Amino acid sequence: MNALDIKSTLSAPIYIEGEFYGVINIDNLEKIDAFTNKDIELLEFLVKQLEASIKNVILLEELNYALRTDKLTDVFNRRCFEEILEKEIKRAIRYGNRFSIVLIDLDDFKPINDTYGHKMGDRVLKYFADVLKKNLRDTDVVARLGGDEFVLLLHGADDNKSEGKIGFIKNYLKENPIENIVIDFSYGICEYRDGMDIDSIMTAADDRMYQQKR
Repeated sequence: MNALDIKSTLSAPIYIEGEFYGVINIDNLEKIDAFTNKDIELLEFLVKQLEASIKNVILLEELNYALRTDKLTDVFNRRCFEEILEKEIKRAIRYGNRFSIVLIDLDDFKPINDTYGHKMGDRVLKYFADVLKKNLRDTDVVARLGGDEFVLLLHGADDNKSEGKIGFIKNYLKENPIENIVIDFSYGICEYRDGMDIDSIMTAADDRMYQQKR
C-alpha cells in the first residue's frame, strides 16, 4: 500500500555479462522531481560497483566449483573427496557417526574405449556417475578418483546397508544399459572403525575391491 504514496522513483537495472540480475529502486514520498543529475550519476556509480562485486563473487564460485568437481562427470574429484572424508572421520571420532566408503572400479572399461571409441567411453563414465547420483541419497557423496575409478561415502551405513545399495545399483545398470552396453563394476566396502585414518580406510576398501576383481 505504501507504493501508492511514492511521488518519484529512480530505478537502475543490474546486468552481469548481459544477464539481468536485479534492479535498484530509490523512492521519494515527498517530491515529484526529487532526483537531480548528480543523484543519477551517483546511482550509476553504485550500480557499476555492485556489478563488479557480483561478478567477482560469481568468478570465485566458478573457480571453487572447478577445483572441487570432475569436469566430465560433474561429481566431486579426488581432492575434494579427501577433504570431505577427513572431516567425516573427525565427526565420527567426536560424535560417533557411522559411515562407510565404497571403492568402485568399472569392469572391462578399456574394451569399451577400444571398440566404441573414447567419446563413447566418456558417455559411459558420465552415465555411470548419473546413475550413482540418482540412486543414492542427497547426503551421500559421489566422487571420481580418476579414470574409471569412483568412490562413495555413505552416511549412516554399515557393511550390510552398503551391500544392499550397491546390489540395487548393479541391478539397475543391468536393466538399463547405455546403447546395449551393460555396465558392471567391482567394489570394496569399508565401514569406518575407531582409529582409522584416510589411508587405512581407503587401503582396506581398495584391497577388498581387488580381491573381488581377481
